[in-house]
Amino acid sequence: MKRLVIAVVLASLLSVPTSAGAHIFWSSYDSGKSTVGRAALDGGGVNEALVTDIYYGAGVATDGDYVYWGESGSSPTLASIGRATVDGGEVDHSFQSAATYCGVFGLRATSTDLYWLKSTCSGASRAIDRAPKAGGGYSEPGAGSGICGFDVSGDYVYWSESHYIARAPNTVPPQPADHTWLDVGASYGPCAVAVNGAHVFWTNASPLNGDFRGTTIGRATIDGNPASVNNSFIPGVSLFPGGGSPNGLAVEGDFVYWLNQPSGANLYGSVGRANLDGTGVDYAFVPHIFNPYSLDVDSSGPAPAPPGTGRPQFAPPPVPRIVGVSSSHSSFAPGGGSTPVRLSAGLGRAAASKRVPRGTVFTYDLDGDAAVRIEVRRVKGGRLAKGKCRKPKRGNAKKRKCDLVAHAPLLRGGAAGRNRVPYTGRVKKKALRPGRYRAVFTASGPGGQSKSASVAFRIVKP
Repeated sequence: MKRLVIAVVLASLLSVPTSAGAHIFWSSYDSGKSTVGRAALDGGGVNEALVTDIYYGAGVATDGDYVYWGESGSSPTLASIGRATVDGGEVDHSFQSAATYCGVFGLRATSTDLYWLKSTCSGASRAIDRAPKAGGGYSEPGAGSGICGFDVSGDYVYWSESHYIARAPNTVPPQPADHTWLDVGASYGPCAVAVNGAHVFWTNASPLNGDFRGTTIGRATIDGNPASVNNSFIPGVSLFPGGGSPNGLAVEGDFVYWLNQPSGANLYGSVGRANLDGTGVDYAFVPHIFNPYSLDVDSSGPAPAPPGTGRPQFAPPPVPRIVGVSSSHSSFAPGGGSTPVRLSAGLGRAAASKRVPRGTVFTYDLDGDAAVRIEVRRVKGGRLAKGKCRKPKRGNAKKRKCDLVAHAPLLRGGAAGRNRVPYTGRVKKKALRPGRYRAVFTASGPGGQSKSASVAFRIVKP
């Protein structure tokens, strides 16, 4: 009889996921091969590929037993929320339908429900959806114009909207929201939001910074007292324009965590951490993370080590090097399909032509794995004015000619050895005009940024 009881207990334990300590989770955006990474609360035990092969993923959340992530698609029916156990097992890329395929979306998970940011293709109107993890109908606790990030805490859902932190009761059916609950100041643009029982935190961007790149984390008391607003609670962070990714901020246990996102051609960021009072700031608590977008923390395990102790030491990684670049055609006409800015499933097919080739294939060789930025410039297509190469117009017609950036840079991941990038000469449905161009390649990795290499080509009429 005792053996039977033991067997039943063991079977019941094996039927539910178990958490082997608490962790920090993040998503790394890499188009059709995005990943979810994980580290221990002391910053060690880094696994950058806990879950792989995520299609245009961004948002990430955890409830202690599972980790969840968002996946985009080419139509609303293909968008979904994936799920795996916290050790990376039982991967299900279609755990929950999300029906929001045009943008990245933040995620949060409670013991019973999933919440995610639902964006339209224009990005102007957004809503926060809620659905029970066990299945059931949707509800919409928050909606507004330009919602950037959100969090769920106790009786309320909080989100950023314009220069306000808004909130609404976390109820089904939804109740009216207070869209101006906390004014952080007209000169600021909050994005990612995190809340605990005492404070609300947000990532911040100031127009005074020129490029609207976020440089601070703000904080206020949970009662929404305007006098408690501190937009420089943690200065010196590095966030995307607009303040940060939808959920690049988390507050769990005794710490605030955030994502320092890449800048320029460097596609590596880090997880930062600080004490709840803003002291003990570590900007690279988990360093060298590829293109991080979203963050969540499960702090139900053992307490993490104090800052500066028990941390793994990293040898300085080498600077990547581009060995060589080339193009399959030195002259070609634009193809019919657009080249994606980030890697995607296909380019579309160009019409065949016997006289003039359509499109080309760029080739670049790397001495190690790296992220690669390809900037296409029209040779002497612009005019140098106020230190920048600008489009020609009457006011700068007599200025010195310069190479003008033709379209958005192409961002690709590269492996050691030879890499190929099909290029149609058309990006976002806009074809290059006839003329001389050059493609400038720059590789970046944890060790820094490579010297640039370029290949020239000419666009001709079909």
